[in-house]
Amino acid sequence: MKFGYTGPRNQWHAVTTLEEEEYPAYYNGRADEEPEEVSHLPEVTSESTHIRKESELYEGHRDFAENQRGVSFEKILLPYLRGSSEIEIHDPYIRQPYQGRNLAELLALLASAKDPALELDVTVYTASDQDKKYLIQQQTMFRQIWTSARHQGINLRVVHDPTGHDRWITTDTGWRITLGRGLDIFQRSNDDWYDLATSRQEFRQVKAFTITYTRENRAQ
Repeated sequence: MKFGYTGPRNQWHAVTTLEEEEYPAYYNGRADEEPEEVSHLPEVTSESTHIRKESELYEGHRDFAENQRGVSFEKILLPYLRGSSEIEIHDPYIRQPYQGRNLAELLALLASAKDPALELDVTVYTASDQDKKYLIQQQTMFRQIWTSARHQGINLRVVHDPTGHDRWITTDTGWRITLGRGLDIFQRSNDDWYDLATSRQEFRQVKAFTITYTRENRAQ
């Protein structure tokens, strides 16, 4: 049995459950069958195999449900950022420690994926905290992230952007990734060191968010 609805142009739109989104191959016990729809996440292979070719990366819009698991920066961002030498991150809300942690985790992922002999330039556009007390904490946080990133071959530059509102990432390879929530996609956690979700993003629940991949002019 299939569930869905027919749109204005008589196009069929399937309606899936959260469990089906997270475990499409095992939904309704069909582990041995090929799923009718591929996962909503771009394919990421192991280090021993090749990443999906750039020409095969998905372009378009994705929706992720509240409390969904199985989502990580490695799956939704890395395939589009790999191979870049310059990346811009526009996110006006990187103020709290957990938001800084999201940035640090993305930079760590980029550092592990790049050629160790090459450096990567990453510019972050964000707003400064208006409260002086929290502004000092924010600046300290960015200094710590900057130092750690520099040790891994990433040149981090943070630019104060008081008028920023929209959230997106662009690369010098021609990708633009529009992020509904910026990097702040995960539910707040208590940072329990014995919780597996502390070290693995895909074990965490996410907030409902959207992401759009657009291929702009290719780098020459």
